[in-house]
Amino acid sequence: MPPHASPTSCRRSVYLLLAVLAVAPFLLFLLYGGASQSALCRSAHVARRITYPSVLWSRVPPIPGLPSSPLPDLRASHWIIFSASPHHARHRPLAAVPGWQLLAVADEATPPDWSHPGAALLTLVDQARLGFRSVAFLPDRGHARKVAAYLFAVQRGARVVYDADARNAVADNNLTRHFDVDLEQRQGEVSVLLQYSHADPNRTVVNPYVHFGQPSVWPRGLPLDKAGEVGTEEFYTEVFGGAQFIQQGLCNGLPDVDAVFYFTRKSLEMEAFDVRFDADAPKVALPQGLMAPVFDRFAGAEGFVFLQDHMVLNYWNLLDADKSKLWITNKVKDSWSGVPLRRNNIEWFRNQGDMVKKAVGSFPFRYQDNYKRSVAEDTIIHCSSEIFYVPRQYTGHFSNLVKVIGNLDIHHTVAVPMLFLAMDLPSNFEPRALGKLVYMTNLPSNTTFSTIYTAEAHAVYPMKVQNEMDFVSLIRVMASGDPFLTELI
Repeated sequence: MPPHASPTSCRRSVYLLLAVLAVAPFLLFLLYGGASQSALCRSAHVARRITYPSVLWSRVPPIPGLPSSPLPDLRASHWIIFSASPHHARHRPLAAVPGWQLLAVADEATPPDWSHPGAALLTLVDQARLGFRSVAFLPDRGHARKVAAYLFAVQRGARVVYDADARNAVADNNLTRHFDVDLEQRQGEVSVLLQYSHADPNRTVVNPYVHFGQPSVWPRGLPLDKAGEVGTEEFYTEVFGGAQFIQQGLCNGLPDVDAVFYFTRKSLEMEAFDVRFDADAPKVALPQGLMAPVFDRFAGAEGFVFLQDHMVLNYWNLLDADKSKLWITNKVKDSWSGVPLRRNNIEWFRNQGDMVKKAVGSFPFRYQDNYKRSVAEDTIIHCSSEIFYVPRQYTGHFSNLVKVIGNLDIHHTVAVPMLFLAMDLPSNFEPRALGKLVYMTNLPSNTTFSTIYTAEAHAVYPMKVQNEMDFVSLIRVMASGDPFLTELI
């Protein structure tokens, strides 16, 4: 909602509480009105206001459920959504909260006999019956399946959605106490919240864990040069409560931290991290602002390696690779393949092909020529794109081509190889990088790291780290390539 939206539009909005691992202290992220500077933007010189669309929510018609839609009688205004993951003996089940509907969303890893006390289950079959086209693009496994549950809940009357983790519970099991969920009807006095100061225009990022009593811990995504800023705030500004439409909680135990935190914190092999935040610290808001492109944040980098989850890079095997050339998995047949479009019965590929043709036709001639020299007519390239590298001198080309694509809904597994083939010919890709890839799919559930890992490969996929013990196991097998890693465990 833009700052000048009407009260009617406010009442029509669906509010999302992002509090994946929540306890008493939490953060409130301001999306509407208020401050002027970003808490996330790194470069002050690009401080340009985002133009928010003006939406008259009262004129947006609701989408009725299909006759085939599952759970037809399930309706609620307050929902708790979580993934239907296999239960672990050490984890307490997420408890039901009075006044809230528990909804679990399944993926391909959900056991057939899965159940949870007080929760409705949205199976993969149920998700396919919802009638939302976007559901077909969700991965078969992972938290992205929650998108289907969000859509289902909104269609069934959701005004507030709490995104939860089945392994964690809200302190005192009281969402209303720890989160401001009464955003539609403000009654009585309006609360006043602390807000990080934006007086310094060069301050573009903060570590919220400092505010909650853990200055030596930092969240995933914090630039490492900011991890050493452990001083408490000299002062806060204030802002009225009641308009924080995205709220995030913190988690006692093992909060959301990055790999460097793991690397630099030694503990006994069987000892789990147990970080405790200050439950008495007041709520704090972050000012509204802008985000800067990633490419502008690392001016001294030679290039950028992109890794998806579960892809492990054996960096010691790539030290001699040419970092001025593009790297991608075009030599790995299980990752890169041509898809003929003529007489192709899969509508998704035909639609992707139409959009690729439109995008390439809009590229400057040099890029069109590169692409057409590399790809046969009526064919598109599909690449899983779990790993690729863009040299700094190509980042401008990459960004400009992405802008040309515009609003075309090209899937990243089609868009990434299209961009690479437009930027340069495959014969110019670095042949010494990513050619020796361990790439496996449909692995049995009892597969271990040592079964598929080899230190001689450029990268290994999939290496799924689910907990601290998995992380220790991964470091141990990687130490066969870099012995210095053993000092970290």
